[in-house]
Amino acid sequence: MDDCNVDIVHVQTITYKDDVVDDVIDKDECLDQSEDELDRLINESIEPVNNQLEEWQVLTHIFKSFVGTGILGLPSAVMHGGIVLGPLILVGLGAICMYNIKLLVDTARNMRHNLNISRISYSSISENVFQAYGKRAGTVARYLTDFLLCSLQIGFCCVYVVFIAHNIQFAVGSLDVRIWMLVILPFLIVPSLISNIRTLAYLTTIGNVIVLVGLGTIYQYLLTHVQSPSRLPATNGVLNACVAFGQIVYAFEGVAVILPTEEKLKSRGSFDWLFKVSGCLVILLYASMGIFGYLTFGQETLGSITLNLPNTAVYQTLQGAFCLMVFFTYPLQLFVSVDIIKSYFPPSKSTDTESFLDDALLKSLLVFLTCVLGICIPQLDNFMSLVGSVCGVSVGLILPPIIHAQCFWNQGLTPRQFVLDIFILAIGVFTFVTGFTSSMYAIFHRFVEYPGHTTGPIV
Repeated sequence: MDDCNVDIVHVQTITYKDDVVDDVIDKDECLDQSEDELDRLINESIEPVNNQLEEWQVLTHIFKSFVGTGILGLPSAVMHGGIVLGPLILVGLGAICMYNIKLLVDTARNMRHNLNISRISYSSISENVFQAYGKRAGTVARYLTDFLLCSLQIGFCCVYVVFIAHNIQFAVGSLDVRIWMLVILPFLIVPSLISNIRTLAYLTTIGNVIVLVGLGTIYQYLLTHVQSPSRLPATNGVLNACVAFGQIVYAFEGVAVILPTEEKLKSRGSFDWLFKVSGCLVILLYASMGIFGYLTFGQETLGSITLNLPNTAVYQTLQGAFCLMVFFTYPLQLFVSVDIIKSYFPPSKSTDTESFLDDALLKSLLVFLTCVLGICIPQLDNFMSLVGSVCGVSVGLILPPIIHAQCFWNQGLTPRQFVLDIFILAIGVFTFVTGFTSSMYAIFHRFVEYPGHTTGPIV
């Protein structure tokens, strides 16, 4: 069952609740290329399929999966919450997001054991869990999960477009950010047409190096310009705190790497403590960036910390580097959405040229869509909050406790664990409703109160 290139059809017996479901499963269906298969695609394009990860490599994979554009928006998230409430929300929601990823891993382990397979994707977990209520229920669960994952990736791409435009506008000036989005549109389409995952992986590796160097430079500035917290409000109101929900959840979306990383760990029994260590490090890094960023720039903190840095040659270069990093990452994030969409179409019998043109058309339409959405909502902080509140919360806070409780219902789920799953689900629903409502209100408020401005004070 480890060879993904061999088509095998076999009969599995899956036990859920009081039912035994006999189903014929194609191996490739269990290994569908969904959002959480991204890291597998990257690794297997460079390394042998059977290559396994050492413990230090797993720590590195988990850590780097969380360090992206989301961390640059955390000072804004802390500002929305206030100097006291903001860090509490960040640490609290961060801990819940990490715990939910652990729930997802536990569920994946159980599914792999029941199905006797070595890998399984997020959407396949949902499908198999809900097949206890019939094949149609499982299919609907799969469609819904893939839709949310695809929407999340497209949301990431939209934020990337807004991020690049804001940083270019800040460094160069002259043009409105919406004009810059139109300017960069053709430059985003060209690399997005690359079909070779190996090339995209190398581009992403360059982006990872840029992130490490850039974060070091930012921390050097923040730690030498920290102001007294006494000048800052303890809270900035309920509405702004709810906006912070989405920004924080957006930053903690690391599910794309966790499942395939755990599956490739040489000694899977050590994953739990590895994930705890890396999770604590990520939360510490996030909290320090959010707190020090807010302490440095106060109520003037913008949607990305890069927009607050001095307009000097050094920091303009840094902004350009981060734009380059996002530019390199954009095609890979888009690749996931394209892969999910294509999985719902029958295999093409077209020629290579026709297939390339079909892919090019789909990718171009998606790039155009992300730019249009960015132009419609050119507010980096509020757009980040909207994506996190809707797609991020659905994938990271709501689905994991549901599928965990469903999977373990008759397989050792304790009353304490059930209550905890319900509690986390309630938090997820609350965050979804309040985050979405607050984000939309903040977006319209800025449009009305500050027409023509894509940045502005909080509500």
